[in-house]
Amino acid sequence: MENRKSKLATWLKEPIFTKKVDPFLNLILAFLGALIGTTFYHSTNMPYWEFIIWLILVASLAVFILKLIGTEWRKRIAQRDAN
Repeated sequence: MENRKSKLATWLKEPIFTKKVDPFLNLILAFLGALIGTTFYHSTNMPYWEFIIWLILVASLAVFILKLIGTEWRKRIAQRDAN
């Protein structure tokens, strides 16, 4: 039980975007992206290939923005820990 609490404590103290948490976050984001993509595809009149291209561009932009946010967050945490 104590080991479980210490693991939970380390997870809560770390920033969200770390190498340890990224695989879980990527899985959740991929699942949510697939659900959202399926929902939007049925409400548009686009051909399937055009929708896939559009979706790839939007997903790439979202991942890029999340990576930028994660990098800045890690920098701030590192600066705070250094002081």
